[in-house]
Amino acid sequence: MKKIIALLCLSALFVTTTAQAIPVTNGSFESGLTGWTTNNAPNTAVVSSYTATTGSGTQVMTATDGNSFAILGAGEFTTQLTSSIFSVNVGDIISFDWFFDAKDYLPFNDSASVAFSLMTGDMLLSQVSNVGNYGLTGWNTLSYVSILSGNVQAVFKSANVLDYSFDSVLGIDNLKVTSVPEPMSLILLGLGLIAFAATKRHNREGLKS
Repeated sequence: MKKIIALLCLSALFVTTTAQAIPVTNGSFESGLTGWTTNNAPNTAVVSSYTATTGSGTQVMTATDGNSFAILGAGEFTTQLTSSIFSVNVGDIISFDWFFDAKDYLPFNDSASVAFSLMTGDMLLSQVSNVGNYGLTGWNTLSYVSILSGNVQAVFKSANVLDYSFDSVLGIDNLKVTSVPEPMSLILLGLGLIAFAATKRHNREGLKS
């Protein structure tokens, strides 16, 4: 009986953890913009390097994962880059790498942001007032813990503020989802291990007798 319980628990765990999921498509832009859509193609590109001009000189930015990454120039209207649909469970971690190159100066407070559809509004990544006139953040990593289960899209935005003379730039790389075991999966795993342990102990006692 205990062996049956253990097998049922582990079978349920297997079904839970191997449920069909939709992965992030081309999260590191190794296939160009495959799986992504943009409202401003002239200001969106996939590159292997990007030279940022800062107040103290220049800095070459390269990919954090693979050989490519995306850059979004702000443009006359807010430039958006939207991923294809991918799936998450509660507690999963959505993460990506980003940098912001402020090509403008205050009071022209250009900004960069991200939103995860159905879960969040725009979340500010950086703006001119954060990095200073013509400032550069360097690569950063944002990690967001999913509060819902379902299908989502990542929407990245690069926006000009007050004028359109200088396009600040948002860089993006390595969008991915890291799965975290669901509570029920952990409970089933615990029950399965307990049942197996009890079964082994019963078998050893049977051999001794």
